[in-house]
Amino acid sequence: MAGPDDIVGILREVSSASLRYRSLKEISAEISVPYEKLTRLVRRGFKLGLLREYYHVALHKIGFLDFAVISVSQKIPPKFCLGGAKPDVAYYSFTSRPAILVYGRGLGERLESGVRYVCKPVINGRVRDVLVPVEDGDKIELLRLDEVAEGEPVSELDKVDEVTLLTLFRHYNPPFKPLTLAELYGFVGLGVTFSSFLNHYYRHVDGRLTKKRLVFRQGGSYAIMVSSAPNLSTLRELLNELVKINVVTGVDQVNVIEGSPLISVSHVWVSPQHLYAADVGHDVFNFTSYEIYLIRA
Repeated sequence: MAGPDDIVGILREVSSASLRYRSLKEISAEISVPYEKLTRLVRRGFKLGLLREYYHVALHKIGFLDFAVISVSQKIPPKFCLGGAKPDVAYYSFTSRPAILVYGRGLGERLESGVRYVCKPVINGRVRDVLVPVEDGDKIELLRLDEVAEGEPVSELDKVDEVTLLTLFRHYNPPFKPLTLAELYGFVGLGVTFSSFLNHYYRHVDGRLTKKRLVFRQGGSYAIMVSSAPNLSTLRELLNELVKINVVTGVDQVNVIEGSPLISVSHVWVSPQHLYAADVGHDVFNFTSYEIYLIRA
């Protein structure tokens, strides 16, 4: 437990406890910090950028949501590689060569119709599960979002539910300033009334298909790590090793594409200094590989 003057330690405990408790009063009782003091520390944490509001989003509940990475051998506009597909969430990375990373409903083989000699699909698969990182100091555990959800999800999502989930995921990966419900409604659009939107949000989305929490972040650049590992245990060990050598400084959400081997997409924060340092490394993980794409946020 953090000492009474250990601000960083207290904010780390707040981050961990916010996965189980919604209110600061509940968190205050859990970590034994007076409520008034905790409120001041949380406000200060937001101001300093040490705490951020985040939503874990059940992307796997959206029908036919695919993820793809496309390597591009020329610096051309992304539209030439998407074959007319309109992704719901898109990222752009440039290291030795450009890469486009996209989430979209029913992308499927439409990506194959891009400029083939320039655009090369690296991975293309459906989001099948979502893992929630539980960061306890320098140690990371991974829980299924379905296990920490506050109730049974709706059996079938409608368009308002799906667009709300995708809007939350897009806005919080990486996280910008917190969204109010009125702002979220404005982004979702679709012509539904505000009262109808609130009905969808509170009955279908809030707590059931999303998990709102506070996350502790102390520097780093936003990145997406695409990895293949024999199983969940190996992925957890890999993430912990990358944290240990200061390559990864935080993990927001892990989306599972395949189960065996475990192919996953981790939305992470990294230290470019350690990522590119030749003298920073870890032991070999058998039958495991990964690529880290720095994202222009």
